[in-house]
Amino acid sequence: MYNKVLEKNIVHIVKLRNSCFIYSSNKFSISACHQAQSLNLPSSLNKPQSSNINCSNRRYFVPKLLHSTASRSALSAHCCVLSSSRVWHLLQRFVSTGRSRAGSSDGGSNDEGDEGTATNGVRSDQPPLTKEEKHQKLYAEGPYPHNVTESKRSQARFSYRPSVTPSATTVILFPGQGTQYVGMGRDLLDVPGVQDLFAAASAVLEFDLLEACLNGPDVFLSRTQVQQPAILVCSLAALYKLQQDAPAVVEACIACAGFSVGEITALTFAGALSFEDAVRLIKVRAEAMQAASEAQAGGLLTVFTGHDSLLGLACEAAKNFCLQRGVGGAECRVANYLAPQCRVVGGSEEVLGNLPSAAGAGQSGPAGAQRDIKTCLLLQVLGSLALQAPNVAVHSNIDGRPYRHPQQLKRNLPRQVYSSVKWEQTLHVLYERQPHQEFPVTYECGPGQSLRAILKMVNMKAWASSHAVEA
Repeated sequence: MYNKVLEKNIVHIVKLRNSCFIYSSNKFSISACHQAQSLNLPSSLNKPQSSNINCSNRRYFVPKLLHSTASRSALSAHCCVLSSSRVWHLLQRFVSTGRSRAGSSDGGSNDEGDEGTATNGVRSDQPPLTKEEKHQKLYAEGPYPHNVTESKRSQARFSYRPSVTPSATTVILFPGQGTQYVGMGRDLLDVPGVQDLFAAASAVLEFDLLEACLNGPDVFLSRTQVQQPAILVCSLAALYKLQQDAPAVVEACIACAGFSVGEITALTFAGALSFEDAVRLIKVRAEAMQAASEAQAGGLLTVFTGHDSLLGLACEAAKNFCLQRGVGGAECRVANYLAPQCRVVGGSEEVLGNLPSAAGAGQSGPAGAQRDIKTCLLLQVLGSLALQAPNVAVHSNIDGRPYRHPQQLKRNLPRQVYSSVKWEQTLHVLYERQPHQEFPVTYECGPGQSLRAILKMVNMKAWASSHAVEA
């Protein structure tokens, strides 16, 4: 049953069990019956409103200042403040489909007001979001992008599935920045062709890459312009080792992907880039990232969240907190989507220091890079490279889908550097299967086993048939 609600301009009503969620043009409110106590509401909102309402029930309000100019899609970001974990998914589904609409409290059509209403019935003075901004917002608001139409269909359609037994095929993954360690590559120097890789890379980089990998020191190896090409060469060296020991594994590869800079390794393996061009590209990429990180102090924070976490809201709150106190260059956003309950947040040091502890806990890492510096330089380099269509499906960090032609590479590789790494979403595209279906055998080629650890958090069955070829 519904409580009698006297507010005007109500445009949407959702009934979930005995709870009634109401969108209005000037506030977001909830009226509930006897289940009101089961909703995990902030204590600051637990204030009964008794005027014209049965005192045995309660009404809760989100402060008007949060939503005075917000669109309906923006309001949905705060739904989990009001709802318990039991109704969160249903409420998100309502917001995305626009079901259960009700007219205005006047009994006619929706009240448009003097300024008009947005297409979803809620007034908004903000400009409409671009498609990319909408996707970034939806990814940031929950473990899965419920509001993206494609997410409601199988992600398997975005990956190549040959008509053979899946266990007879392989997927190869390449790690990214942060996996380096002093001494990596030492056990692979006897593999044919590996020392030639180091020599060719050193000629482009103008320093001895093999010496840096074997003897460091760690401070030097950890520099962005050193570790990125080092990870590229060591990952390809591990691939050479796999090719030598089990050539059929490489021949059976139907897809590959790389985390961040590992994507360039995957493109090199697939023949889209020559090795020399890959080193040149990484050299410019790493130098630009290093320059950007030195221009503004920043960091990365690994955050382990719950299923009803408000990480996107916490990032925005921390950013606004710093802006209100005159901190220049305040920035905070999700940089990497690793697993359903694991995110990496990037931003300036001041913002990360004020990120609410309720959002999770993590460790600081290298600074993120600025968009304007890298994009210009990378576009110049990409214009001079001989790019080819990949011989093996290489899945992009941008959206998890495979590259199909060189123009996609020129468009996405600059974006790939400053956009969030959708690694969790990429793994869903690669490994989504029906319960009765088998999985391909996965090989991680490169230093460490970080990608296997992430795969275990995302898809345990795929992890069970995975192996590491360490550098």
